[in-house]
Amino acid sequence: MLILLQLYAAHLCAEFILQALWAKRWEGKPKGASRAVVACEYVGALAMVNVGLSWGMAVGLLLVALLHGAIEYIARWREGKWVAFGIAQLGHLAVCVGAMIVLGPTTWTAALDTAHTSLISPRTYLFIAVYVGVVFAGGALVQKVAETFLAAIDGTLQEKKPGLPKAGTYIGWVERLLVLTFVLAGYNEAIAFLLAVKALVRFPEIKEDTKGVFGEYFLVGTFTSMSIALIGGFLLKLLSAKL
Repeated sequence: MLILLQLYAAHLCAEFILQALWAKRWEGKPKGASRAVVACEYVGALAMVNVGLSWGMAVGLLLVALLHGAIEYIARWREGKWVAFGIAQLGHLAVCVGAMIVLGPTTWTAALDTAHTSLISPRTYLFIAVYVGVVFAGGALVQKVAETFLAAIDGTLQEKKPGLPKAGTYIGWVERLLVLTFVLAGYNEAIAFLLAVKALVRFPEIKEDTKGVFGEYFLVGTFTSMSIALIGGFLLKLLSAKL
């Protein structure tokens, strides 16, 4: 586990600190940029894995850096797309996990046993079901409930504050994800802070609506979303404790 944390910390420092400093220098030069990525990843890995560093480990870290560079080179084809960015980061994490197994004390057998244990554990599928249900299925339910009240909002107010396309959907996903996680972690005060921030952002729309319709619409959507996340969190804590 130590080497995994070292390698992933090295990757994060290399990509989001070292590479960011060199980004403008390598614009329009994909080959040069790829070499810079490998150099940053290798230097970061050598700096992090500083205890027990041998020649064999140094060669292994060079191969790890080359794999990171290959991932960045492929991801650059779809630069600017968040999906490509997410897949690339998963690839970087997978490289670090593989390096932990090859270079560290963990063996493939132990890793496969851990993966097998997770795959047959009911807790794994309970967490997946609740998180997907709360975040995504909960979003569909909130949308259905909110549509009933949307038609009552003054059309001029909607024209003044149209909002970004699909922003509300993404905000709802993140909101329920955070609330569910806060419930599981026991950080109830963070939920109150999240509600306060959301209300503060929506205050201008509520203030401009003299009929008070938008305020009620906002409360319906927020309370429905929060209720789904809170109930899901309490059920998950209860059921997971019994498994």
